[in-house]
Amino acid sequence: MNWISNVVRPKIRNILKREVPENLWIKCPDTGQLVFYKDVEANQFVIPESGYHMRMSAAARRPGAGSAASSTPKMCRCTRNSWRFSCSSV
Repeated sequence: MNWISNVVRPKIRNILKREVPENLWIKCPDTGQLVFYKDVEANQFVIPESGYHMRMSAAARRPGAGSAASSTPKMCRCTRNSWRFSCSSV
């Protein structure tokens, strides 16, 4: 019943405890190698060393999916002309 083991040690353990996200590392299904998630995401979900292509969601495939400006499609402001197909306003 020492006050150091009852009071001080639990406080030190709480201070040194770090929160680590679960998706920090990805294991390559082909080679079993651990790869940093940000590296795989920057490489469009391809493992850099083995070249294994991982599954990718549709939102991740679309560039700029998170921004509000990219969610609205660009509309052409040209007048309709059935014979001229070029449009310079897009």
